[in-house]
Amino acid sequence: LSVLVIVSYIAGLPFGPMGVAIAFSTSGLLVRLPIEYYFVGRCGPVRTADLWGVFLRYLPLWIVAFGVTYVVRVMVVDYPPLSQLLLCGSVGGGGIIATVASFKYQRQVALNFLRLTKEFLATPRRGFVQG
Repeated sequence: LSVLVIVSYIAGLPFGPMGVAIAFSTSGLLVRLPIEYYFVGRCGPVRTADLWGVFLRYLPLWIVAFGVTYVVRVMVVDYPPLSQLLLCGSVGGGGIIATVASFKYQRQVALNFLRLTKEFLATPRRGFVQG
């Protein structure tokens, strides 16, 4: 899989930083992820279908994040880059929060994450254990 990462970088280089990012992301989603799911799901308690099932549960979040962020990016294309980042990130994050609140499974996962974070922060910590 490391070779695929290198190949994706090389393929994107002629198109600049955006090309490298798109090539890396595309190869990750369309090539590396299916290969990893195939190998991980071949034996053991977690099947390939289980992995794809969880992946597909979060697909609406990706669609909303991409769609909302893209629309805002088109609207603020003439703004300075930092302003674009702050606006697109904020609106995209808001879209994700709204989507999480709309779907029962994502809402349960988010609430569980918040509960675990609260428990972790409330647990007293000791220094590093020397051994």
